[in-house]
Amino acid sequence: MDTEEYFPRGGKKPTSTHFKQSANFLGTIEKTDKKKTKLKKKSDEDDGYLSDEIVQPDEDKSYRTCGLCLSYKIIKEDFLVLGRISEVKETKLLVSLPSRLIGTVMACHISESYNKQLEAYVNDQIDKVKELPTMFKKGQYVSLKILEVSDRQIMLSMMPQHVNSMRRPADLHKGALLQAAVSSEEDHGFMMDVGIPNTTAFLPKDAVDSELELDIGMITWCSVKSVETSPDKSVVKLTSNMAVLQKSFQRTSSDPLDNGIEGRIFGDRVAYIQRPHIDTSKGKKPALGQKIRVRVLYCMPPGNIPYASMRDVFDPAVTSALERAYNDGDIVEDAQSVYFRLGGRSTAAKGKRSKKTAPESAGGPTCTGVLSVRRVQMHDDFTDEQMLAKSYPIGSTHRVRILGYHLLDKVYSITDQSNLLNEKYFSMSQLTIGEVVTATITEVTDKHLRATVGRVQAFVPQAHVSDSGIYMDPKKATVSKLTRKKYKVGQEVTGRILSLDEGRHSVVLTLKPSLLAPDLEVLASYESARVGAQYTGVIGQKNGRQFDDSTVYSRRQKEDK
Repeated sequence: MDTEEYFPRGGKKPTSTHFKQSANFLGTIEKTDKKKTKLKKKSDEDDGYLSDEIVQPDEDKSYRTCGLCLSYKIIKEDFLVLGRISEVKETKLLVSLPSRLIGTVMACHISESYNKQLEAYVNDQIDKVKELPTMFKKGQYVSLKILEVSDRQIMLSMMPQHVNSMRRPADLHKGALLQAAVSSEEDHGFMMDVGIPNTTAFLPKDAVDSELELDIGMITWCSVKSVETSPDKSVVKLTSNMAVLQKSFQRTSSDPLDNGIEGRIFGDRVAYIQRPHIDTSKGKKPALGQKIRVRVLYCMPPGNIPYASMRDVFDPAVTSALERAYNDGDIVEDAQSVYFRLGGRSTAAKGKRSKKTAPESAGGPTCTGVLSVRRVQMHDDFTDEQMLAKSYPIGSTHRVRILGYHLLDKVYSITDQSNLLNEKYFSMSQLTIGEVVTATITEVTDKHLRATVGRVQAFVPQAHVSDSGIYMDPKKATVSKLTRKKYKVGQEVTGRILSLDEGRHSVVLTLKPSLLAPDLEVLASYESARVGAQYTGVIGQKNGRQFDDSTVYSRRQKEDK
């Protein structure tokens, strides 16, 4: 059988990467001093989530270990992890990490060759540079190294010299998986940067996957096709063909278990698959002793315990758009409590997808959501565990709202707090240009205000704080203090949506009283303009003694002059 290199660590080539499940399923307490009891036969409707009783984690070391989650306290610099891109912005990438963490990759931490392209562009040596939205796509899996963790922010790098820093030329063998960057384009292929000292890598054009359009600086997964070694250096030939990348990854179907799966890799090394990373197929779970293929997500310090996933990260049929059955702000009327994780301080629920709105391929017949304990109102007389067991007994149903979706763990963040259940605005798609809304001030500066409209962030430029506009005295180097005098953090104000830009996640409000009049006719687009109609406009620029550049209140403000 084909073998697959253990990711993300380098080292000695494994003789086998089979993941053999131990005789003890996690969540079931092993007791050798008592007679074995016959397992209760489950009904056809029991999907493996529901259990009659909650296993106390202090009774089972394996249960405790499998339940451990990454956190901002555990994750440290130089930590290697597999992530999934959740959002692509102009200058950075947001990445979904295990245990529902989020990290950031700045444009300067993608590859050395991309940095050289940026520098050449700044120095007018090249006419254009490839933009991040054309280099990456939402849902793409990437190898990452932690650069910095501070104030619940994780800065990441995907540069080959960082993610492959623990590898040496001797670690490379046929079939080994690498994350590489395009250094240059040659006549017959691409020179690739793999970040391994004394190693030259080449990707022939006929070995590039047909779905890829490579350019200098881009990151891609590659598999080693051949290696030629000499005393001074190694020459590696690569392939990025998707069929080759998938060849060594054989999926095994499974139903979710109480807590996860414990098994052994490389002979006797204990490893774990947590519940969100157990794949399913035909409603069957792995049998005792069955060998399954996995990819390692990370190694938990201090013992470097491997945590893995059964999911195929190179499956071209899986896209982030098809995975989601619910959008942010959607309400699930009958989410069912299925388990709670004591160590992780959270409870989980599942809900049936609506056939009218959800694609059939999105996550199977049910979707799983996680409700954090911090979103549960606790009682002084009860511990967290007692309150969870009291408020969310297994099998009970609850009305919850979707807060977000985590691409790597494939679970929703949910809440049952009444104020969030009653909130009107959860995303920009629920807002319309010209709509009058109530906003809460979150930041006050001399030049602008920041506010929230429900769960949506908004911006108020200085020119739209009042009808008086902006007067800059050329004899004084000061700016108006009106915003600080008139507005305070936490203050509720009435505003009108001036512009929406979902690509940049930008919402601009106006607080001008003249634009808040209830009988104001709003010009929201060119198409709605009528010859002879009168609209209220905002002066955008004054030159000399004439207003030769004014802005009409419209959707495309930069062009409506």
